[in-house]
Amino acid sequence: TLRLRMNLLQGFEYGFRARVVVPAETPVPNRWWLEQYRLTGDVAEPERAIAASGVNGFRTQQLEDCQLVAKNVVSEAWENPTRITFRTTEAVQTILSARQTAIQQAEFRVIAPEGFTYICPLSETKETILKRLASKSLYNSTDCAVNHEDLSERNKLY
Repeated sequence: TLRLRMNLLQGFEYGFRARVVVPAETPVPNRWWLEQYRLTGDVAEPERAIAASGVNGFRTQQLEDCQLVAKNVVSEAWENPTRITFRTTEAVQTILSARQTAIQQAEFRVIAPEGFTYICPLSETKETILKRLASKSLYNSTDCAVNHEDLSERNKLY
């Protein structure tokens, strides 16, 4: 509840700033509400709703238009370059300190269904495919890691 210490006049635009912790995923429905209540002085109904207005919320950091294209689907195939493409809604960037050391490293986790195993390093994608998809390669700008010692973790690419 935001309690006002002054009356608001009709016909003026008002604004304020608030700190908000943004969730990892955009909620559904993604609406923000501003509601006006009035104290009634009645114990049974201490507040009465006067007006409410909803606005569309902003997108949080999420991935859209995700695609997964496998070269072959043969069981136990080691030569199976699988192309993964996606679009980000917000920048994914490493946060640096004043001394240029990483405070928070930009990273993704790609989780395949149980039974799949990722193999590092990443495979290079042909430039012609990237141009056709209007995509940028992450091949030369990523480090990848897979925990092969734990069977339940082999399907997770860090």
